[in-house]
Amino acid sequence: ISSADDLGNGEYLFIGHDGNEAQLIDTCDAPSFYSTRLNRVWRADKTGDLGNIAIDLDLSSVTGASSSAADYALIISSSADFKDATVHTTGASFNSNTISFSDVDLTDGDYFTLAMVSSNTISWNGAWSSAQPASTDGDKKVYIDGASASISNTDAACGCLVVNSGDLTINASAALQVEDYIINNGSVTINHTGSLVQNHSGADQNSGSGSYTIIKSGQTSISAFNIWSSPVQSAQISSVFASANPCDLYVFDAANQSWTYDFAPGYSTTCNGNAVTFSAAQVISGGDGIMDVAQGYFVPGAAGGSRSFTGDINNGDISIPVYHVSNPGGTNWTGDDWNMVGNPYPSSIDFTAFWTENNGNGRISDGVYFWDDPADGNYASSDYATCNGSGCTASNSSITPNGSIASGQGFWVVA
Repeated sequence: ISSADDLGNGEYLFIGHDGNEAQLIDTCDAPSFYSTRLNRVWRADKTGDLGNIAIDLDLSSVTGASSSAADYALIISSSADFKDATVHTTGASFNSNTISFSDVDLTDGDYFTLAMVSSNTISWNGAWSSAQPASTDGDKKVYIDGASASISNTDAACGCLVVNSGDLTINASAALQVEDYIINNGSVTINHTGSLVQNHSGADQNSGSGSYTIIKSGQTSISAFNIWSSPVQSAQISSVFASANPCDLYVFDAANQSWTYDFAPGYSTTCNGNAVTFSAAQVISGGDGIMDVAQGYFVPGAAGGSRSFTGDINNGDISIPVYHVSNPGGTNWTGDDWNMVGNPYPSSIDFTAFWTENNGNGRISDGVYFWDDPADGNYASSDYATCNGSGCTASNSSITPNGSIASGQGFWVVA
């Protein structure tokens, strides 16, 4: 460390490391297109304002180190997580196994380490740096910095970054499986039957100010219904189902076992040309015109059948309550424990895993019911396909479920 340009009396900078070996590791815990960094991390303890400093790192004992200064960056973060770290390359020079940086501005408590470009990054800037990601690339990072990138197979990555004006499309029947996080500052589109899978558990790890669009296909007849579930956060009901009659956009109030709406009390619109204002008694508790995560919505078809969901994708562990209530009266169906829920992710989920988790822990019983409306205007209790621990049956549906619950698919469960 040298060349502090504003060091005065009573000002100090102490730097120590975590004791890890100073060797390069392949990791998604690095920003931008860097996918290799030193395992050793340093932290700064700063008193006063020393101005900027220079930092040199001796790489003579680092296996696999590059001899090109252009391959390196000092990455600086307020925490020991470097996914969103500041990339510093100012004054980078390489001489006699030493990489040097100038004009480094450290804040008290900052963490920093050295990142290096490696073949562990698959990048797109109008063309793939090699081949597009493959199913065996789960230890690599995908970096999109250009227009019209697309995924056409079942591909894997440890992390995905979309930057600047970059855009990525996951085509029909294709999938991108990401082990950890997505940082999206461009745009990502997922076509019908395509999947964006994230394999980590725990909290949402995604970030960025970019956009996601998930396109799904459903019923084309306005006399037939789908049960939809939003794969994105904060989807506006009036936008996703813009062509539908608002009085036909139903949710099921499980706490009261009654059909209702998810609009804000006092919301005014027109239903088939007639002015309508929804009262508090007609809407679900917390109604706001935004699709609730993992809630099912009973919606008629539309010309072309296409629905477009735009917003930040749902990610991480998601839990919602299901209601087991005494029949409140006024119902004309069997049972009083129905809940209309749905898959909240931009990918399918495994039915067996879902059933094992929720039936096995006593949350739901009987089965999972998938509405399949034959568009005959006769909404019968037999218009379902059903799955449980014994398997799946078509019932009066035209399709036997295949063991996956599709992205955007809503369904019924019994608490």
